[in-house]
Amino acid sequence: MFALLQYLQPAGFVSIFIPLQKHIQILDSETERGFAAQIAPNLSRRFCDIHYVGIMKSTTVKVILLMFFGLFGPKSHASAQTDFWKWFSANETQLFSLESDRDAVFNRLGAAMEKVHADITFEFGPITEGKREFVISAGGIKAAFPAVEALYSSAPSLKRWKWVKFRPRREPINNIEFGGKTIQSKDVHFLLARDEPRVGIVLFFNGYSEAEKTLFGQIGYLFLDEALGEFAVEMRVGFIEFQTRDSKHFKNAFPLDELPAQFDEFWAMRTR
Repeated sequence: MFALLQYLQPAGFVSIFIPLQKHIQILDSETERGFAAQIAPNLSRRFCDIHYVGIMKSTTVKVILLMFFGLFGPKSHASAQTDFWKWFSANETQLFSLESDRDAVFNRLGAAMEKVHADITFEFGPITEGKREFVISAGGIKAAFPAVEALYSSAPSLKRWKWVKFRPRREPINNIEFGGKTIQSKDVHFLLARDEPRVGIVLFFNGYSEAEKTLFGQIGYLFLDEALGEFAVEMRVGFIEFQTRDSKHFKNAFPLDELPAQFDEFWAMRTR
C-alpha cells in the first residue's frame, strides 16, 4: 500500500518510509468543549494558559508515508538485531542505491525489519558527501522506543552510512504535500499551553475544517516531528489541537519556525 508524501524543499530531508500510529487528543469544536484561553501572567505572551471544560477524545490516527508494511511477530532476542544488521551489511550496496529499484528494496527491508519489532520504522536521507542517513524510528509509539534503542546500539560501523535513532528535528522545516493538500511551513502557526506535566500545542492552519480534522491531524504530526523531533513529540508534548487561522486565538500565534526554540524555553521553564 502506497501513500505519497513529498517534502517540497529540494535541499530538505527525503523521507522514504514512516508508518506512524499516533494517539492524538483532538477536541471538538471550540463551542462544544467550552474552550477558553488566557495569557499566563508570569510568562511572555508567546505562552498561553489554556483550560478545557469537558472530556478530551483520544483518536488514533494512522499516517502512512510512501509505503506501509504489516510488521508483526517481533523477535525479542538480541539475535534479531544481529540478524538484521548482517542482512543490512550484505545488502548495503542495493540499499545505498535504493532509487534504482525502490519498491524491491523497500519490500526486502520491510521483511527484514519485520523480524526485529512490529512497530519500528525507517527513513532514508539523500546521499550527502558520499554518505546516507538511515533513521530508525518508533513510528511515534512509545512502547517501541526500547526496540529503537536496541537496534541503534547494535548497529555496525559502515563508512557510507550514518545511523540516527528517532526522527530528528529538521532545519529548515520542510513544506508538506500529503493527502491532496500542499501546506507550506511558513503558513503554519502555533501556540504553546500548559498541559502538566507536558506541553500542549495548538496549530493553526489556513483552510482548516472539522470535516478534515483527521487529514490535518496527520499533517500536523508531520510538521511537529519536523520541528521538534520524534522523541520530544512523544515524550514531552501533551494535547495537540488544530484550529483555523480565523480563530480568535490566532492573533497571539507565532510562525512554526519559531516552535523549536520556544518549545525548548517553555520546557526548561516548567522543569526548573
